[in-house]
Amino acid sequence: MGVSRYELDVGKIFGAVPYGLLKNHLGNEMIFYASAAFNTMNFNEFTSNQYLSLRYRHFFEGFVLNKIPLIKQLKWRLVANANLLYGNLKEQNIIEYDPTIHDDDFLGNLNPFHPNIPYIELGYGVENIFKFFRVDFFHRINYLDLPAAKPFHVQISAQIIL
Repeated sequence: MGVSRYELDVGKIFGAVPYGLLKNHLGNEMIFYASAAFNTMNFNEFTSNQYLSLRYRHFFEGFVLNKIPLIKQLKWRLVANANLLYGNLKEQNIIEYDPTIHDDDFLGNLNPFHPNIPYIELGYGVENIFKFFRVDFFHRINYLDLPAAKPFHVQISAQIIL
């Protein structure tokens, strides 16, 4: 049925540290797909000092699309993605808001994780378009109430698969 790949990333930062030394989870606001980023998350949208991240990708290798007669001739392949991030920011690391010290735009993008609610995004895509391109469609499952949240995002990439 294809090939699966997963990445597990776990970390903890001990003690009170400046904001820049905490784990700023990598978001992706560009139109280009990044396998190491959360593709519906904005840059620096979530920060934590203890976290667990799981990225799961499944490449169907033609198992699904080869069953459709006209699509089979194109040799497109279906891809599925699931990204999960559970994080926590301890009280000792939360910045107190002081407009004379901190930049309003920077602090406006900081969002804490809700207790026991992970950040989840699901995606699907098609690769091997013209033997070179890939198009992915991502859905943000939760944290949709945040001001700059993107519930849906389309991303493209170019790849060479031998």
